[in-house]
Amino acid sequence: ALAMWALWQLASGATGRGHAHFETPNTLATVLNLALVPTLAIFAWNTRGARLAALGIVLAAGLAATASRGGLLGLACGLLAASVLARRLGVPIGRRGAGGAAAVIALGWSIAELTPFAAQWLPAAPGVPLGQTAVAVAQEVFGEASQMSSGSRLELYALAASGLKGHFGLGIGYAGFNALLETGRLAVPSYGADGVTYFAHNDYLQTLVELGLPGLGAFLAMICLPFSIALRRAVRLARDPRALDAWL
Repeated sequence: ALAMWALWQLASGATGRGHAHFETPNTLATVLNLALVPTLAIFAWNTRGARLAALGIVLAAGLAATASRGGLLGLACGLLAASVLARRLGVPIGRRGAGGAAAVIALGWSIAELTPFAAQWLPAAPGVPLGQTAVAVAQEVFGEASQMSSGSRLELYALAASGLKGHFGLGIGYAGFNALLETGRLAVPSYGADGVTYFAHNDYLQTLVELGLPGLGAFLAMICLPFSIALRRAVRLARDPRALDAWL
């Protein structure tokens, strides 16, 4: 439903990037990855599931609609983790499975690319002209606006890094990045005099700046713990063929 919501936003011309009801496209991309990665992994192990393929295509289209670079990186990391688990389970993904998963992603991406053409037949969002094409969306996401976004984030990263001086131990305080921005606004000219943000757009860097090394360590442990548990479970399953067959 969230993926189709994002596609509708793209098709209606309401926005150049789908975000459903979330504040940012990246947040939606993260949520979609939670379903897309296991869907692709299971489909790659058994490519006979037509319903699973359809679900994967819709989720991939929604992810593509977000045009989130972080979302794509998250998908790549998730699929890498899934391949490691598959190898530990003793069910390596063959060419057919990998090709099937790649086809699902490609079809989903194609749907997202073609969706803006539907704006010719859909009611326009208030104040948004009809006829927004895939070319226009590509210019917005990958053109000058994208370059400005990348430059702005590099400025935020540099500002966040400057806040680490003398605060590696406990950081500057939770949710303190906005205060850091206000005191160092000259270092982020892309936000001008009135731009507001509470995020460094890098959760790892922001956690380190606000909560110090202990906070970053806890954050990384929270991220790695599920994978560690799954990895240990995979080793146990691999030693018991009957349990592995039942699980698959």
